[in-house]
Amino acid sequence: MEIKSYKKLKNNLYEVILDSTKINLYDDIIIKYKLLLKKEINKEEFDQIIKENDSLSSYYKALKYINFKLRSEKEIYNYLKKLNFNDNDIFNTIERLKKDGYLDSKLYLKSYLSDQINLTNNGPYKIKSSLINLGFKEDEIDIYLDEIDESIWKDKIKKIIVKRNKLNKKGNARTKNYIYLFNLGYEKSMIYSLLGNIDEY
Repeated sequence: MEIKSYKKLKNNLYEVILDSTKINLYDDIIIKYKLLLKKEINKEEFDQIIKENDSLSSYYKALKYINFKLRSEKEIYNYLKKLNFNDNDIFNTIERLKKDGYLDSKLYLKSYLSDQINLTNNGPYKIKSSLINLGFKEDEIDIYLDEIDESIWKDKIKKIIVKRNKLNKKGNARTKNYIYLFNLGYEKSMIYSLLGNIDEY
């Protein structure tokens, strides 16, 4: 296959025209295969170049995706799958992200829990359910949930009750508050114990 022309693009890409075929290759691939010095490549070399370029593309797409916020392995897998990357490239990308320090489940869990506690009204069970949906296992989630002092959940419940009582002047406040808190993922016994002193808040 004859290499006819190159054109520098954005994001470390080159547009390369070979015979009647136009492909976009990363500069890493261009350098590795010394394509700027060659006038021709054979079919076997072309296939290998495409294969490696796809793998590299998967990695760079994932890097861009996690640049906005931390992501779980499952989120990265689903994102790359939607972009039509094959499982092998996705697996290699995830392993490389781990190796390069861009994918850290411990950091993700700590950060996620901190955000949920400080920025939402969600309780431990709802948070746990969300993390399971993000691909984490119960036992690894429990390690970090168990480190959170019970008083933090109680304080959150109290604040929710106070706020809801100010807004809700109708009857059955206790029942409504219980259902609301239960749906947010708080423990039944903790809700009952705090609702028992509802008039204090």
